[in-house]
Amino acid sequence: MDFAKLYMIDHAKADNGVWTEPDPSGATFLIARYGDRTKGRLEKLQGPYKRQINDGSLPADVRRKLFAQVLAETVLLDWSGVKIKGKDVPYSTAKAAELLTHEDFADFVYGQSINKARFDLEHEAAATKN
Repeated sequence: MDFAKLYMIDHAKADNGVWTEPDPSGATFLIARYGDRTKGRLEKLQGPYKRQINDGSLPADVRRKLFAQVLAETVLLDWSGVKIKGKDVPYSTAKAAELLTHEDFADFVYGQSINKARFDLEHEAAATKN
């Protein structure tokens, strides 16, 4: 297989995000690629906790909040149709960080952000041919 087809991505899509298909609730999410920008931001947020991270004593809830914060700042860029108890929830980075502390939602967003096919140069062209 051609190297470009296997490893090259559309950087505009990676940086600006790609909308997901609607989830079972009907919500869609604008998700950017988890990459160098996200890793750098995570390193910065983890800085004050480096000793605890290295010795394995950082509490799980703190790790979860740090990861939620970095996903909210760099990966989950917007949403549409998110409702809680029947009420629309407008997107904000703060609300995204709050919702991303829920492990299943964070796993969903993270999984979408590392799914290279979503950001491939060829992905959109192949999808429009079908």
